[in-house]
Amino acid sequence: MNNKEKLDEFQLFKSILTYSIDNSNHESNKSLEIIGLNSEVFFGSDLYCKRLKTEQHIKTLIDSSDGLIKIFGNPGTGKTTVISKVLSTYKINSIVHKVDFKKIIEVEKEKFHDINTLISYVEKSVKDFLIGKCSNAGISRTLILDFFLETKNEKCKSHILKNGQFNDLRSEILDQYYRHNIDKSKTFKDWRKTWEPGGFFDELWSKLYRSLLAENLAYYIKNSENRIENIAVFYDNIDSIFDDRIRDNFCNAVKKIQSKSSDSIITLVSLRTNNPSAQELKDNGTFKTEPVYLNYKEFLRKDFLKEIEKKYPNRKLTGKEEYFLYKKHYSIQNEIFANNILKARINFLKSKLPIISKKYDLDISLIEKLEELFFSLLDDKRLGPASSDLSNYDRREGIELLVEFSKYLLNNNVDLADPAYDKMVLESHFYFWIGENNIIFDDSLKDIFEVFQDWEKDSANIFGCSTDHLLLSLIANETDPSSENYEFEYSVKTKVSAIVNKLESIGIEENDVKKIILRLYKKKDQKLGLIELSEFYGIDSVKHINSEFEIWLTPRGINYNMFSSLKFSYLLSILCKHEKKNIKYFWPNDPLNKAAFELVIKFLQDVAIMHISGLLKIKEQVSYCKPNNQDDYWLKFFVMNFCNITSVRKKYKYYLNFSNIIRSHQAFIFKLINSNQEINDVDLMHYHGKYDILKSKFEVLVDKILENSQLPEDLESYFKII
Repeated sequence: MNNKEKLDEFQLFKSILTYSIDNSNHESNKSLEIIGLNSEVFFGSDLYCKRLKTEQHIKTLIDSSDGLIKIFGNPGTGKTTVISKVLSTYKINSIVHKVDFKKIIEVEKEKFHDINTLISYVEKSVKDFLIGKCSNAGISRTLILDFFLETKNEKCKSHILKNGQFNDLRSEILDQYYRHNIDKSKTFKDWRKTWEPGGFFDELWSKLYRSLLAENLAYYIKNSENRIENIAVFYDNIDSIFDDRIRDNFCNAVKKIQSKSSDSIITLVSLRTNNPSAQELKDNGTFKTEPVYLNYKEFLRKDFLKEIEKKYPNRKLTGKEEYFLYKKHYSIQNEIFANNILKARINFLKSKLPIISKKYDLDISLIEKLEELFFSLLDDKRLGPASSDLSNYDRREGIELLVEFSKYLLNNNVDLADPAYDKMVLESHFYFWIGENNIIFDDSLKDIFEVFQDWEKDSANIFGCSTDHLLLSLIANETDPSSENYEFEYSVKTKVSAIVNKLESIGIEENDVKKIILRLYKKKDQKLGLIELSEFYGIDSVKHINSEFEIWLTPRGINYNMFSSLKFSYLLSILCKHEKKNIKYFWPNDPLNKAAFELVIKFLQDVAIMHISGLLKIKEQVSYCKPNNQDDYWLKFFVMNFCNITSVRKKYKYYLNFSNIIRSHQAFIFKLINSNQEINDVDLMHYHGKYDILKSKFEVLVDKILENSQLPEDLESYFKII
């Protein structure tokens, strides 16, 4: 009989892949405890990708200068790890205080919109930490106060003179001493012994101690007989502060506090490279420290664009194309770097398995299967990047997502060794899984099926195109990155007023626009949805959305708008989600067959009618709001602002979202033809042709709308191709 405790192989696998120095739950994670992984083991093994040059640079800054050390870098570039590694070497004769904003809920309160309140909070948190250190070392408040009262050192005098409140209270106490000691019969210390506990003088003495600031305590610890060389405060995960105003206030608070404590406390902060708050974090003359930038640009090949230009000598790349090529190349190098670390972690786990299996019930073969499947998904050209985007570039969340998807595949006996289960089938499983589990939008976004159902019930009063998708596309177009900006992870911001004005131009009222923004933005669990605003707290209704707020898409929002919503496999999963009867035909066994294509095409026939209805309304509204323009102005205006431009074609009608969906599906068919999937090529080309007919019929009607020609009376019969 096996009395061993059963281990969860998936949890074990996930725990080691997502282990991080700054995650509050990891040090107490049972799985990590079983395999013996902690921060000391982490830094002492090959699990940490050493950056010796950067580590030495940060160490030199700590040793040679008092002041502010700024470490900038995009998510996942190793800011926390590198800083923690350096600070871990300062265990002897140093004090390190780490403030992790992932773990501090208190700072998210709206009261910290007042910068002075935030300065007091930050100051108190450091001071309380240092008081604790003094208390643990048996250092009394009297010992600290006597250090400053009796000092003959000019540098020490200069330091304490900066604390106006302390000096006022000191003057008051000394004045009382001289009044009560006219004959000079008692020393100051002897006079103190005559105070009644809790009396006036004792309370005045307590006030004097409370007036000491964090930098005064730090100065005492460094310059008394305690022989402490460095006191460092490390503010980590500042970007975890959701509210822009609080984050900006925090950066300014650090700047103001640090300008006072540059002779006693070294402050380290980690921020995303181009976070707007970083612009406020500047030296103000009391100290000078150049920022430390962490990125993967060291891995970029400088000549990769020239190789592309040689390949296409007659075609000059646009600025936007260069931007996305840089982004793609950067992502590839980033993945190589990250994969090496992940594989080192898996090897560490595998080295421990034989010992663990003697004590626990563990299926080692399952972990081996999981390893193979996980890295297959991670390396997939579509699923790997999708997992990152769907997780808003949170690398650990993306890893967890792929482990959970691997679990789904293994539990449903999807055998990737079977030639039938090629990459296209895998992608279909993936989009079914994220659709079924609401991983993209938590039901806050109306998917295309819901939009169509609403329109069918009340086509006269409901917009023919999905207002949610129009909003996302408009924000994407309004925040398109400039061609000269190669900071790869972030977009430009626009204002709510700009979004409202454009949507009003096509007939959607301001209040309705703000309702959509609220639904796609505000999340119950305080995680960001598809949209971000420059304010986070207090946005509980439409009236709280100020027109001057900045607005932009999260990575998850970009993924859905530009990619997921156009995919055949995602649309199929949406249909199966709403019409449960279809799931048994397509998942988990065979998501790609004739019935699947017919189901999607039949649905798109209906969607085509809905889009034509929407274009008619848009034409009427734009022509009314902006008269005296060319006949095709309304369509150009619509395409420029509300459509995803994913094609290189020049005719603007090809940019229409419905046409884009169809072209995306046709591209999917061509990929299937070149894959191992056992769908007859003749059948695939048959459906490719059906899509061609549907697109052609749709664009013919767009031309008729442009020309003010009569449309067919029975659009349902007109679009019927299956």
